Amino acid sequence: RSFAQTLELLRLRPRHLDAKPSVLGAIRWVIRRLLILVAGVPVIGAGAVVFALPYSLVALIDRRNDITRDIRSTYKLLGGGVLYMLWIALLALALGWRFGILAGVITAASLPMLGMATQWLRERWGYAMRDVRRFFTLREASLRERLLAQRRSLAAEIDELIGKAQRS
Repeated sequence: RSFAQTLELLRLRPRHLDAKPSVLGAIRWVIRRLLILVAGVPVIGAGAVVFALPYSLVALIDRRNDITRDIRSTYKLLGGGVLYMLWIALLALALGWRFGILAGVITAASLPMLGMATQWLRERWGYAMRDVRRFFTLREASLRERLLAQRRSLAAEIDELIGKAQRS
């Protein structure tokens, strides 16, 4: 339990301990991520502006409900889906009314793609931040070695228990 709690506190998984973080590897990783994230900044900005209202409403609904995590996810998926579709329809109708039917059709077709691209890029940003934290955590050699030693000790205990159970 102690090992699991320590890993959870550090936001690590046992497999992360096997990584050998190097500065050169980190530089390559940063370059790849920066290309994706920098190219995506306009998309994230546009998506944040266009979808600010439905995003805020879903967040408000999420905070007001005292429910379990799985039910909350269902509410967010279904309720958010309905809110976003209504928002897209409203914007498409408004732009279609103001600038013509073609503008409305283009809006209705492009906004779902903008929303998905924005969400994808936001998730990539979150993954990148977790990876950065993990890199610096694992660069702490003494911490990494202590965790590896603890994992080896646990594995040896489990092997010993399995051996005893098989001999019984």
